[in-house]
Amino acid sequence: VFSQMHFIERMPAAQQHRLQLSQVERVLRHAYESVPFYQERLEKIERAPEGQLDDALFASLPVMTRSDIQSAGKTLISTRIPSEHGPVYQQKSSGSTGKPIEVASTILPKIISTAHSLGTQYWHHRDISQKHIDIRTAYEPGTEPKNAKWSLLPWSGPVKRLDLNLQISELFDQFITEDPASVLSHPYTLMLLAERSQQTGTFPRNLKTAFSFGEALSPTIRKALEDIWNVQVIDSYSANEIGIIAIQCPETENLHVRVENVKVEVLDEHGQPCLPGTMGNVVITPLHNVASPLIRSEIGDFAEVGGRCSCGRNLPVLSRILGRHRNLCVLKNG
Repeated sequence: VFSQMHFIERMPAAQQHRLQLSQVERVLRHAYESVPFYQERLEKIERAPEGQLDDALFASLPVMTRSDIQSAGKTLISTRIPSEHGPVYQQKSSGSTGKPIEVASTILPKIISTAHSLGTQYWHHRDISQKHIDIRTAYEPGTEPKNAKWSLLPWSGPVKRLDLNLQISELFDQFITEDPASVLSHPYTLMLLAERSQQTGTFPRNLKTAFSFGEALSPTIRKALEDIWNVQVIDSYSANEIGIIAIQCPETENLHVRVENVKVEVLDEHGQPCLPGTMGNVVITPLHNVASPLIRSEIGDFAEVGGRCSCGRNLPVLSRILGRHRNLCVLKNG
């Protein structure tokens, strides 16, 4: 998998694009033939000659909203899920947009996302034999794995999950006691922990890397983590129902889209692709979940498109993730 990732990121952008469209077409045809929800939405694909999908045809397909996914229910599940993709389970979104969704998935997309996460460690030269801490929602009682390791690789170090919902003082004490070499959590949680270090004068001794996910990482939080903890800060962009979307470049703060995992569009208010330096609505098509295909799915995020990265990799660039569109209500007092 790692050699394939390395090969793809150095591949000419035009070749990347052609190969990705080929995979997109396979997903589209599978969806049309086996997913009731898409019988009308993808009629154009059925009429098109096989192997002839282009950008114009793909862009003419309707964008799927979160409300579409919610109302589709079981009609979004394929009637022909390949057995070789592994067991089927339900995957829920975090609900941060106010419209949580639940889709079917197989184990294959999870395996691929795990491979990309491991690839991130090698991209950034992290020693995976060291202890790692995940700070997120706690395991259900009785389900926490014993002697968990970061990956299946035999030299992987231990990993432990701490409960995101603890009071920050208790969470900080556990974090310091565990003394990890790396930590992963939401940017705001990481910032609160770093501020607690400043307040108490207690700093993690072995921490070298802070991985952020799940929220927009602001320049202010990045700098605070670097200054207070003297660590490398590595951002990623993912969604529960999709997996890894983009990973921070090893040489810059740009996010590189993993084109072998997802097709990412950033669209303006007229539904047209944004140019580098402009912001738009993120629309995602995962390339490996054929249990509940999400085709041109609007996930509620806004991002800024980047130009070619100075690192020399040909993967598409998102220069910033600007957060989510959220429902707001204004009280009578303003």
